Amino acid sequence: MNLRKSVFAALAAVSMGIASAQTVAILDFDTEDKQYADRMPILTDTFRAEMSNSASLTVVDRKNTNAALAEIARSQTSDYMSQDNVKTLGKMLNVDYIVVGHVKEIADDPEIITREYTSVTQKSGGISGMLFGDSAKKTQTTTETRDVVTQNKLIQIVVQMIDVETSGTMASSHKEIKKWSEYNSVVKDLAKPLLSSFSGVGKIKKVNEGMFNGIWECELYQNGITDIYTLEFVDDTTVKVEIESIDRRGKSTKSKGQGRWRYNAQEKVFVLTVNRLTGDVAHITRLSWKSMIDPAKNEKSFKMSVPVSSAQNAKQVRGEFYRTE
Repeated sequence: MNLRKSVFAALAAVSMGIASAQTVAILDFDTEDKQYADRMPILTDTFRAEMSNSASLTVVDRKNTNAALAEIARSQTSDYMSQDNVKTLGKMLNVDYIVVGHVKEIADDPEIITREYTSVTQKSGGISGMLFGDSAKKTQTTTETRDVVTQNKLIQIVVQMIDVETSGTMASSHKEIKKWSEYNSVVKDLAKPLLSSFSGVGKIKKVNEGMFNGIWECELYQNGITDIYTLEFVDDTTVKVEIESIDRRGKSTKSKGQGRWRYNAQEKVFVLTVNRLTGDVAHITRLSWKSMIDPAKNEKSFKMSVPVSSAQNAKQVRGEFYRTE
């Protein structure tokens, strides 16, 4: 699938202001046990709510996640969680990690228990019973043994957090419950190992201010529109910006402008401002960016949050900028 020309868009919902450093998509839990299928949405939403309580990450909403999966399902016949598709899904949703969950019924080995069963019967006393009635009936007690097969069953919930970049499992957790009513009491423990991993990776890496020198490019997707940003950091304060926007029909429009940028090392915040863009891109007429920067170790790319338009309080998506020169 050509992501550059994709007509699909998925937004990572972020809070206003400076977005968190890590973004995660939580897919609906799956199960092979048909009797549990209708419970998967509520289990997923409860887990998603627990993960959303962390201030160190942004959780993509269900609508965007499911739409992205549907897009992949329409275009590919392979397992949607294959290594290639994990990376594709991650790019479509602009996330760093994907969480998957699986529910199944597990059972102990069958155990045979021998139990005794006692039965009491009454027999007629023959002629004396006819003469003297029930008082003449005889009581007979019979004891027999039977083998009974017993097997304890549990519901197991397993969650895994997958790194989009490597397709490897970064953290996992599992819990067993006897009945569904116990799920709410274990969801915190189920999420804890994943959140602990986020607390480590969520720390903002140190940014070398000199790394911005050169030209960088980023593609963002929103409602079927592909916006391609090219940033040229001319010097320590000046930046040139070019934007190419491709709509659903493949029509391309362009705008450009020049503005100012700075990186506040103390607050770890990157700021970029272009007061006026000239050109035909209707939804982007100026730039006012403010975000934390998450650079790659080799400093050949960095991630930040970018508004999808110039509208006031516009939503933001997570974008990754790659050095081209």
